[in-house]
Amino acid sequence: MPRAAISACVIKAASITPGDTVLITAAAGSLGSQLVQQARAAGAGTVIGAAHGKQKLEVITQLGADLAIDYSEDDWVAQIHKVTDGKGADLVLDGVGGSIGYQAFEAAARDSGRLGVYGFSSGSWTKIETRILAAHGVTIFAPLTIAFARPPEEARIDAETALAEAASGRLKALIGPTYPLAQAAKAHAAIEARQTTGKVMLIP
Repeated sequence: MPRAAISACVIKAASITPGDTVLITAAAGSLGSQLVQQARAAGAGTVIGAAHGKQKLEVITQLGADLAIDYSEDDWVAQIHKVTDGKGADLVLDGVGGSIGYQAFEAAARDSGRLGVYGFSSGSWTKIETRILAAHGVTIFAPLTIAFARPPEEARIDAETALAEAASGRLKALIGPTYPLAQAAKAHAAIEARQTTGKVMLIP
């Protein structure tokens, strides 16, 4: 399934309420970049994209995010609480996992926030103790699991809508670096090192 269609299903599963503050990690990646754009289209009031490095932050801003934050900075969670007047994000979509995923959880609004886990580019899932989860009152869900469990007809309609948006230019595909097929190992190494933006292409 094309990334635009997958991200559309994720956004639908996330049930964005108009005016929500939405935080998306790995926001310069192939899926995260789509989520930034589609969160805005779904009615989010403020879209915050998080990634590592100046180049990725520039990409996130160009995609239409209101704020781009570097999650390698020690105070990045505090920055989110500051711009939300201490509340935190209504919805967090995390594609990193590990320690960054845990920090993203801490950026969610207490008692009402939602954390949707859509990936783990760090190589590990985020671990959250149930007592901490209960204390924060944050709901955790798996948007991809919800998306793929939907009736095929619903998924097809969402996919067609997303692809039409892409064809019209309203939804932009973020194409990253390209590599000759013979350099596939180099491409995979760059992805694993989280050095790329968008969709990495292999050219036959």
